[in-house]
Amino acid sequence: MLDSTAARGRVLVSGSRAFTLLELLVTMGILGILCALLTPGLMRAREAAKQIHCVNNLRQLGVAITSYAGENDDWMPSCFKQYTAVVGATNKYWVYLVHPYLSGGMTWGGTYATTSPVLHCPAGSQTVWPYYDIQPGGVFKGVNYVYNDHLGWFEPNPDVPANYTYRMRKISSCARPAEIALILDGNGRRMHFELANQANLVEFIGFRHNNSANCLFVDGHVSILDLCSYTNDQLKRLTMAGNAYPEDWP
Repeated sequence: MLDSTAARGRVLVSGSRAFTLLELLVTMGILGILCALLTPGLMRAREAAKQIHCVNNLRQLGVAITSYAGENDDWMPSCFKQYTAVVGATNKYWVYLVHPYLSGGMTWGGTYATTSPVLHCPAGSQTVWPYYDIQPGGVFKGVNYVYNDHLGWFEPNPDVPANYTYRMRKISSCARPAEIALILDGNGRRMHFELANQANLVEFIGFRHNNSANCLFVDGHVSILDLCSYTNDQLKRLTMAGNAYPEDWP
């Protein structure tokens, strides 16, 4: 049996020893500093990944809408048609028309389980404010994007637009397809947008990506927009609100 002296000698030969309390505290302090330095960068990288995912979603939506127009004599999907005075499944939002092109023909059921992941921004919530819902008192789930209501808003008559500025439009007749917003990040309260002034931003838009919103334009490209810096006139030009520029989409 080795005596204590021999044991101590073996420990010294092996070169191992226990950490002192001071060394442990110093090591923990260094690790804490490294975490503090790395965490903001990791968070920025994660948010950047969410934004890229959202951009890809919008590009796929652009392809789906172009496919819809190709099968419907060049007409864009209408934003909303009210078929009954009662909230119910017969009232159709744009998602009903576009969803089959995102999901291999599957009809949208209004629930998270029946919604294509393309309609869900990874930085967004899972529910949308219950307005003209599929069932009284329910909520739309899984849709985080809003559609330009100047591409067909029919209320209360499904055959007549609310007024001329809300008529349906053909994609080929757009004079500025690279400058007119088609779909934007929504804030979870609506399925559509109307941006005539800065106050409308609070009602419709979700600023999920570094205080900005991703935007799909009519020509299919996607940009991130700092909409809070836009003037009211710029918002109208971007979205055709108020029929301020009727020549943009005859």
